[in-house]
Amino acid sequence: RLVASGYWPSTPVRPTFAFSLDLLDFYLQLFADCAAPSEAFCETLRQFHGAKEVYHCNDKGHPIEDPFRRPWTSAVQWYEIAKSSMQAAIEKTIYQERCRLLPALPDSTDPSGLEVLRQGRASMRLRQLCPACFASSEWGRDVRTFPDVIIQLDGNFHHRRNTSGGQSPVFYEPELFLDDAFVASIGKRMEDQRAAHRGGQPSPQFALPEEVVAACKESFKVAHEKDSHGMPGFHDEKGLVVGSCVHDIPLVVCNITTPGERQMYAIAIIQQIMAELPAPATLGLLYDVGCVLDHSCDLYGYLGALRPRVTMAVSILHSYGHQWACQLAYSPRRRAGFGLANGEGSERIWSRHRRYIPILRRSGKQKRVFILDRKFLHSAAVGRVSLGRWMRRRFKFLASKTQETKRILHASALSSPILEDQLAKQRLAAVSVRSLAPKQVHTKVQSFMKLQNDIEDLQVSIQHVRASLERDLGPSKARTLLSQMTESWDLLVARGDQLYAELGVEEVYPRLRGVPPGIVQNLILARNLKTRIRKRVAERMWERARLNRAAGGVHQPIGQKLFQQIKNGLTRRSGALNRAVKQFNTYVHSIRQLYDSSWGIALPQALVEQELECPAEDHDIWQDVFLSQESPAEPWMMDSTVREAITAHLISRRCEEEGRRLRLYATNMAQW
Repeated sequence: RLVASGYWPSTPVRPTFAFSLDLLDFYLQLFADCAAPSEAFCETLRQFHGAKEVYHCNDKGHPIEDPFRRPWTSAVQWYEIAKSSMQAAIEKTIYQERCRLLPALPDSTDPSGLEVLRQGRASMRLRQLCPACFASSEWGRDVRTFPDVIIQLDGNFHHRRNTSGGQSPVFYEPELFLDDAFVASIGKRMEDQRAAHRGGQPSPQFALPEEVVAACKESFKVAHEKDSHGMPGFHDEKGLVVGSCVHDIPLVVCNITTPGERQMYAIAIIQQIMAELPAPATLGLLYDVGCVLDHSCDLYGYLGALRPRVTMAVSILHSYGHQWACQLAYSPRRRAGFGLANGEGSERIWSRHRRYIPILRRSGKQKRVFILDRKFLHSAAVGRVSLGRWMRRRFKFLASKTQETKRILHASALSSPILEDQLAKQRLAAVSVRSLAPKQVHTKVQSFMKLQNDIEDLQVSIQHVRASLERDLGPSKARTLLSQMTESWDLLVARGDQLYAELGVEEVYPRLRGVPPGIVQNLILARNLKTRIRKRVAERMWERARLNRAAGGVHQPIGQKLFQQIKNGLTRRSGALNRAVKQFNTYVHSIRQLYDSSWGIALPQALVEQELECPAEDHDIWQDVFLSQESPAEPWMMDSTVREAITAHLISRRCEEEGRRLRLYATNMAQW
């Protein structure tokens, strides 16, 4: 009778309060959009009634201090569960009837004539979440050139839960969250696969050398699986990992229950999505450390039979944290099939849900899952309604990007075959140069660089002291007093020549035979100094990203004092970077003065400090100083215009893929 009258009871049995259905609907919408806590809402109700001199009293006639909180929280919880159950039953009935009425579709051939698409349908859950991605009835496109679906993964360690929140009873079956036991079983199976590999199985052929993957892993916290986040024992759930489509619609979510963000979470999400897709479906994955995950899947066979149907790339936003060889292989702008997707939709999802972090920090386990699952579903519903606007924005972006790339390609006057040839040589050089030098050479180069710095510092000191003494005592006495310092400098120079001879540069880099030793020394010093400069530039970009944007909804607005502290820290550290750039340019200038094109080596380009604030993807800072290559210096090594044209050529291809994918989305939406 209460529900028929427009009210919802606070408890199923013997309720003490009943609330208007309109008020409950209003609060649910308010909580979804503003994350208004129930405590604050109940306090507002109490003050509102008090202003009208309406008080709730106990059996002794005394006003109750907090009359609404417990009955209101219970009513909201069970009302939302009832609404979700009713909606799920309706959608299931409609879907079953639709499947009965729709005829079976025969296999069809792609217009290009290269692919045979198999008939099939994704699960009802995925089709309801994002019809643009999953409403297709044809699957099996080539994973290397155009995967059927593109998803993006990201983790967030700020959605932690205190252990003191307790384990509340199970009262809700989540639609998006994976069961912790299922994820743990995936992790156990991965451990067994790693143990089996250590038994002596041969290693497969990798896309990148081991040292490149290791350097990328070192750059990202997410790749440090054993690093602890939060206080040990204080949080039983350290964060969340969400898998979403390119329309920023959450598809699968799982809790982080280990100290770090392990690869088992990404593998579990991939397996769950692939289980809900037809057998021939192919998948493209965008992940901050997609290169590391791809390497591990090839090494240990994590995905098993799914591996040929999954391709991976790294997200655009933090691509500067990856090595240049990795960017050439895994950037979605340089990897076929990903169009203009950037992989940063998860950041926008975290931003929408950042207000729930303090509210759910002390919540019970099941209630936290219930609230987050409902809020992710609300985000999915909003994204589904906005698909039309998303398509319009994307078509405009595609048109502007296409026009820009055509302008760059026309100005370069380079044909597609030439750019393809330069691109292939660029990729080969980025990988082969790193694999040539053994680790012992790198160790000796570090010692040589340290000794070279000592020599330069001592030389500057000698010049300053000599000028001062000659001014005060005269040239003859100055030479006598400086003899000991000069002997020390001669010893250091001799030690430097000995270290350089031990390097065996000509044996490691045969093309450097005939190049003067002084030039080779400067090339080695410039190469290693540029590596350090690149690392500092990437670190500064990380800091600026944290300062200038709310990455993933993690950071609340910071005060002016803290803002100034971070800015001052950036300013102090920029001095060391600028000095390193000047030293690098000094090496380049000395090489340029004696440069001979017959040596067949690429002349390094000087760096401009202002351009290092936010270097472009094809900026020279990402290129190594090449000590050797398979052929003489190529145009892309020497000319920034050629590198810019290569990037424009690649983006032009991605624009073609994006246009094809947008048309596929439109077809799926119309069919849905």
